[in-house]
Amino acid sequence: MERVKKATLEHGADALIGIGGGKLLDLAKSAGNSLQKEIILIPTLEPWLPPALPGHR
Repeated sequence: MERVKKATLEHGADALIGIGGGKLLDLAKSAGNSLQKEIILIPTLEPWLPPALPGHR
């Protein structure tokens, strides 16, 4: 995370964009929050959700 934060500050970024799965999105959120930057998340993997079947609870 320190590399991401350092690059964000060196380049004068206004926001962090996280593209990918869970760990990459978590990294963007954590770094963005600690630097108080806008965070844009683009998930490329759908989270696992059980199928909605009639009668299943």
